[in-house]
Amino acid sequence: MKKNLLIALFALCAYSLYADGQVVTLDSIMTRDAYNDLWKSEKYTYDEKQQIVKYIKWDNTGSSLKQDSTFYRYDAQGNMVFREKWTYPRTSKYPGWRGSSREENEYSADGKLYKEKSWSYFQPNADTEGEWYANSGYTYTYYDNGSIHTKLMASGGYRDGTVQPYTDKLMYVYAYDDQGRVILEESFDKSASEEWTEKSSRKTFEYSNERLKDASLELYENCENGEWIPSSKTIRAFDDSDNLTLIEYWDYDETLKKWEGSSKIEYTLNTKGDILGYLGYEWENDNWKVSKKSENQYDNIGNMTLVHIWTVEDDGSLKDFSETGYGYDDQGRKNMTAYYTYSSGVKMGTLKSEYVFNDKDQEIEKTTYQWSTFDNNWEGKKKETTTYNENDDIASIKEDVFDGFEYMDQYVHTYYYTVHNTGGISEAKSDTMNFKVMVQTGTIQVEVSDDSPVSFYDLNGKLIKSNSTICSSLSAGVYVVKVGVNAVKVMVP
Repeated sequence: MKKNLLIALFALCAYSLYADGQVVTLDSIMTRDAYNDLWKSEKYTYDEKQQIVKYIKWDNTGSSLKQDSTFYRYDAQGNMVFREKWTYPRTSKYPGWRGSSREENEYSADGKLYKEKSWSYFQPNADTEGEWYANSGYTYTYYDNGSIHTKLMASGGYRDGTVQPYTDKLMYVYAYDDQGRVILEESFDKSASEEWTEKSSRKTFEYSNERLKDASLELYENCENGEWIPSSKTIRAFDDSDNLTLIEYWDYDETLKKWEGSSKIEYTLNTKGDILGYLGYEWENDNWKVSKKSENQYDNIGNMTLVHIWTVEDDGSLKDFSETGYGYDDQGRKNMTAYYTYSSGVKMGTLKSEYVFNDKDQEIEKTTYQWSTFDNNWEGKKKETTTYNENDDIASIKEDVFDGFEYMDQYVHTYYYTVHNTGGISEAKSDTMNFKVMVQTGTIQVEVSDDSPVSFYDLNGKLIKSNSTICSSLSAGVYVVKVGVNAVKVMVP
């Protein structure tokens, strides 16, 4: 379901790769109104490897003109080693260009991230030239199996008009079990002899079986005068199928020398492992007290159709809090999401979206509704219609807004591409490719033409997800997608 996506391969690349080695780069997105006036543009510039080296965004759809320019550099392996962003806020305080953020990375010969540093830009006023200063960063070492061994944290700052020194602060050391799971994270301060030997804190992880990826117990402790003092802990319980059934958060009261509960959730599951609901607890008078209840409903093929949440009153009665409904088309694709809240017992909608797909599972229409307090029902808000080109890349997105009576033209976003006949991409380690990778915010999706296994990894080689063509809830950064014997890097915005 390709919507507002940035198609990417090999580091920061906005392109599609097809079986014959043909590369299609997304060069620009132009947004015009019903009168054909330009309101917004996004432009991409690439190097000879189709890696983005410059991204420019111009936006006049808000109350004032905004411009962003981001520049990138890469090493010989295609790893991003430099990114710098500038903005043109055009405000009374900053009428011109000013720095926004900078990132510098170094990689070892085998492609592992060795050092990363983040920079900020300080400009006190429009009459004073700004300057970059390093604010945080890490230096890594690795075990032979690719797992992180040490992580050296450094930080700097800007205070009273002066750049503060960028210095090493903490050393983290990691240990793992035979399954590659973290079992210990220790942090050290520098001793008087400038050695990383002064223990600062530690986190220990215990797993109730060899299959679990999440720890059953996470214990956080601080070292004070050579003694380990508890700080907080997280407890998890799982059923025989390794589904999460309980999670508890605790804090340690050092004054009273006892543990105090923070929050707790108990899950109820069916035999398939689907969550039927949960009970949420808060800590009161040294005991857990139920504060929230949730129930989920599913249709006969296992699609979630309803989530209802109540708050639990002091007398144990339930008070409606919120509700989310889901709908599906005859192909099992989610085509409706509706959110509701309750006020004084009255159910009111907040936002509803309906989707229409074509026979390629591409989203071609999205209609958004808002709640009318006058009619106590849904009313139109916005409609987006998406078209695709012969390569199944987005060609245009048309936005219409509801004026109370009908949908009126607002914007059309037009996508422009360039086709490059490369005759094969050597970095993909194959003369032909049987898959395409699509990236949008927080999500990587892979289209595979056969049954090749798909796996997702971070840059440290840690497996994130396998046996799935979609990996979601990702933080922004570079990831590795492996399809069969081929592997590519992608940048998630």
